[in-house]
Amino acid sequence: IANRYQQPALVAACILACLRPVSDFLVMLPLTELRSRLQFRRIATVDVGTQVGAACTSIAMASLGAGYLSVLLPNSLANATRCLLYRRKGALPPTGPRWVPSEWKYLSRGFLISGIGQYVHGGTVYATPLIIGWFSDEQNVGWYSMAYLLSASINQVISVSIGGVLQPVFTHMEGDRNRQSAAFLRATSVTVAVAMPLCLMQAGVAE
Repeated sequence: IANRYQQPALVAACILACLRPVSDFLVMLPLTELRSRLQFRRIATVDVGTQVGAACTSIAMASLGAGYLSVLLPNSLANATRCLLYRRKGALPPTGPRWVPSEWKYLSRGFLISGIGQYVHGGTVYATPLIIGWFSDEQNVGWYSMAYLLSASINQVISVSIGGVLQPVFTHMEGDRNRQSAAFLRATSVTVAVAMPLCLMQAGVAE
C-alpha cells in the first residue's frame, strides 16, 4: 500500500493499526467474564468512559497536528484501558464449571469455522476501499469510507449492542428453544423498527 501511494509513512501507520487487533484480543477474556455474569451496566460504563476519552484525545491530537496518529492511536489506547478496567471490575470468581483442558479441541473446531466466516466477511468489507483506491484516487476512497461508516453506525450502535446482550442471555435459556426464538424475534423487531427509519433519514440528508 505504501509503495502504491508512494507514501512511506503508511508503513508506520500500518504498524500502529496492528495494535488494534492486539488490544481487541486482550479485551476478549475479561469482557466475556463480565458478559457471562450479565454485568452489562458495568460494561456500558467502561465503554462510554473510554470512548469519550478516545474521541477527546483524537480531537486534541488532531488540533495539535498529530495527523494520522490522531485516528489510529486513541482507539487502541482506549481498548487497552478497557481491558484494565474490565479486569478490575471482573475480580469476582468465574461462574459455571471449571475449565477442562480436554475441551480445547472441541471448542477450537467450532470457533475455527465461525472465525473463518468472520474473517471472510471482514475481508469483503475492507477490500472495497482498496479496490477503489487502486482504480481511482484517495478522495473517492475517503468519500466511500465516510458514507459506509455513516450507514453502518446505526447498525453498530443498535444491532451489535443488542446482540452482545442477547448472546449470554440465550445461554441462560439453554434447552428452551421457544423462549430463545421469541426473544430473538422481539429483539430483531425492535432493531428494525428503530434502525430502518434512521437509515432512511440518513439517506434523505446525505447531501
